[in-house]
Amino acid sequence: MGENGEKGENDVKDLTIIGGGPTGLFGLFYAGVRHLDTQLVEAMDELGGALSALYAVKHIYDMGGFPAILAKDLVAAMYEQADQWKYPIHLSQKILEVEERDGIYVLHSQSGEEFKSKTVLIANGNGSLAPRKLRIPGIEPLEDKQIFYTVKNMDTFRDKRVLVIGGGDSALDWALELEKVSKMVTLIHRLPVWQAHEATVRQLINSEVDVHFPRHEATQLHVTDGKLTGVTILNITSKETFDLEVDIILICIGFLMDTSVMRKWEIALEGKKGIKVDPATMATSRPGVYAAGDIAAYEGKINLIACGASEAAMAVNQAVRYINPDARLAPGHSSDMDIFKKPDS
Repeated sequence: MGENGEKGENDVKDLTIIGGGPTGLFGLFYAGVRHLDTQLVEAMDELGGALSALYAVKHIYDMGGFPAILAKDLVAAMYEQADQWKYPIHLSQKILEVEERDGIYVLHSQSGEEFKSKTVLIANGNGSLAPRKLRIPGIEPLEDKQIFYTVKNMDTFRDKRVLVIGGGDSALDWALELEKVSKMVTLIHRLPVWQAHEATVRQLINSEVDVHFPRHEATQLHVTDGKLTGVTILNITSKETFDLEVDIILICIGFLMDTSVMRKWEIALEGKKGIKVDPATMATSRPGVYAAGDIAAYEGKINLIACGASEAAMAVNQAVRYINPDARLAPGHSSDMDIFKKPDS
């Protein structure tokens, strides 16, 4: 899914979308609705953004039309929707610089490629994300072997004794999902309060997950012949410890957002929240450059996939008007088949 597109040296598109997550994919689809010659560039080697990298086998419950859908299946459906226009998708292309030359934006990638367009839509989620690491001796050699920061394949955890560390939605969601396939699931949280949705907390309490809360943390790994066999758990309040036999540890204590690259794009940021935009147009501080999805910041912002899709559509419509001030702002009614004809039909 998602092939690197071929690009002529002087090929100037109407729109370049930075980011191949759900917001970027919907933007690519909607650009086709508005007949914008578009390309998409993605820093990772696959589409889907965080849905593919972090939550591929988790269910999404708040996307219109789907009572529940696996994240990877939602990505596949959004790619199928976007791919009907056959616009080029360039994978493994991390954008380092956004330059303007004579009214054309030139995006410079880490590989040395240049992507040119009249407008730009930034839809790269939370920028570059890196998992927040657990500071405990001996953890590095076990990472991606018996210690993980996300779940790529549920079979890795099947019939295993699993320790989940964290107290947010991700930690609780994974504990509940892994309970269905693992031999035993234990969850610990070092803070005095949960950081997850109340309904998820109630579901956890009523589950068979062995919960140690509040204020418990892992202090020591037990390793025999290079293999993880257990961990020492500390009750921070009582100072008591106990040993727990485990096969796998899943660490869900958050991710660190890196906006250092974007700070070089000469685009106004909203503190650590992301790129500052006008909520009516999704316009950034640079003319013809828009942002949508989690990276877009404005008062009242809600980070939902559905909201990202709406913001992408708003941005694309504004890009149409930016390129041609006389163009209609909206394409027409969603049930009008004429607007879904391919540009060359």
